[in-house]
Amino acid sequence: MIKRFTLVCMGMTLGLTAMAQQDPQYSHFSLNKVSINPAAAGITDNICVNGVFRRQYSRYREYSPIYNSNLNPEEQTVLVGQTNPKTEAFNVHARIPKLPIGVGLSVINDKIGFQGSLVIRGNFNYQISLDRRGSFLSLGVDLGMAQRNYEGSFFNPLDPGDPQIPVGAATDFKFDAGFGAYYSNPQFNNLWVGVSTSHLTAPSFQYQSPVQGAPIIQSSMARHLHIMGGIEI
Repeated sequence: MIKRFTLVCMGMTLGLTAMAQQDPQYSHFSLNKVSINPAAAGITDNICVNGVFRRQYSRYREYSPIYNSNLNPEEQTVLVGQTNPKTEAFNVHARIPKLPIGVGLSVINDKIGFQGSLVIRGNFNYQISLDRRGSFLSLGVDLGMAQRNYEGSFFNPLDPGDPQIPVGAATDFKFDAGFGAYYSNPQFNNLWVGVSTSHLTAPSFQYQSPVQGAPIIQSSMARHLHIMGGIEI
């Protein structure tokens, strides 16, 4: 029996600007490549469907102090909601028959704290054969929509009427795009390497301030760089 060990490495999500990581991370990203890299869509002859469902601290509830209250200390908190991290990802992809073109659809819903995001993208790539032994290079793009939302009702600010905190749910939609490259060499211990970037347009979201005449509330999605790869040794 041949014992095989798959070595998989990934330079995890890096913001191209000095901002925190925003895209969700995946423990088994090698089985969920299309959520990261559009060039990985349809790289086999099969129709592939992937799903990820994650809940962290599932029973966690967020409590916040009641400021300027005359209540007893044990009563001076209020339940603001479920703010534990939640991620759902779904994608389906396949190669167009008799054509070196892969297509797919990817949906990612991520929520942490008072902020949530939804990204829906169509994946397209062109696969270039490099030799007769199955090596190929795939170049792909994804185009779609990004949504960012804030649940203002979860906030319990020290100073009520903060112009930078929306009242109720605030939502905005923007165009989103990404690019990726994927190389595979089955003859070299099934080597594969992928490089991609998401949120090329760095979409900026705007929300109306609850205070009349106050500046528009803004937030943005940072561009991300993803590097992944694997080899059997």
